[in-house]
Formats: sequence, C-alpha cells, structure tokens
Amino acid sequence: MTGAVPLAGAMVALTACGVALAIANTVLVTTMQRVVAPEVQGRVFGVLTSVTTGLRPAGLALAGPLLAFAGVSGAFALVGLGVVAVSVVWARPVVETGRGVAAESRYRESLACS
Repeated sequence: MTGAVPLAGAMVALTACGVALAIANTVLVTTMQRVVAPEVQGRVFGVLTSVTTGLRPAGLALAGPLLAFAGVSGAFALVGLGVVAVSVVWARPVVETGRGVAAESRYRESLACS
C-alpha cells in the first residue's frame, strides 16, 4: 500500500503526536489543578470530561463529510490547521494578559491566608 508518507514516516509522526498529546494533557491537568480552587475541582473536571466526551459524536458526524470533501490527506491537513489556529487564538489572551499567572498567584495567596 502506498500513500503520501512512507510507513516509517507515518510511525514517527504518530509517535511524536502521542508524546505531544501526553505532554499537553499533563500541562492541562496541572494548570487546572493550580488555577481551580480545590473545593470545586471535582465539578470542574467533571464538566471538562462531560464536554470533551459529549463533543465526540459531533466530531464523528463531521468526519464523514470532511473525508468525502477533502480526502484523507486533505482532512488531516485541515484538522491539523484547525488545531493550530484554535491553539493560537486560545493561548493569545492568556499570554497577553498573564491570566494563568495571575490566577495561580491568587490561588497561592488564598492558601497562605488559610
């Protein structure tokens, strides 16, 4: 079977994506634990899990038409570009305002006062 990328290249890319996903998930969970007050962490993580699990059917519903329109390679390219675009847009306010740092500082101050 032939494709746009040889099998070895695809295996390297998938391994790199798996490592990146593990790092991103670790950063997300650590940040959430630092920013969210301990007494509501269970609720926040429950909502986060519900939203991510609930959006899976939407992704599956969009995958068929996207594959029919763009093909496999085009679909991967479009989804990849979408992930990069959302990451840049979502990260920009945090970097510009320092919200992540400010929230962590407030949390540490609240612990010191307790």
